[in-house]
Amino acid sequence: MSSRCRPYLFLLLLTVAALFVHGYHPAAEDAEIYIPGIKKLLYPALYPFGTEFFLNHARLTLFDELIAASVRLSHLSFDLTIFLWCWWLRY
Repeated sequence: MSSRCRPYLFLLLLTVAALFVHGYHPAAEDAEIYIPGIKKLLYPALYPFGTEFFLNHARLTLFDELIAASVRLSHLSFDLTIFLWCWWLRY
């Protein structure tokens, strides 16, 4: 392995280790409001009632529309798309 690749491999291993130690919490803090908003956009029949709890907050931004559009355009699973967005926004 070349010496140019070693720092990237180390960073990848460190990232995986951090996921094992700290875990992955996609619906923590503010995400508990935005995740249902994204799911409601993708699957309108998912929440037949009680949407006022999260839609009052989620409708104030374009975040849920952006994430839902990326799920539709990428054809990736919802969970994988959320994970990739979470990873990308942290760096």
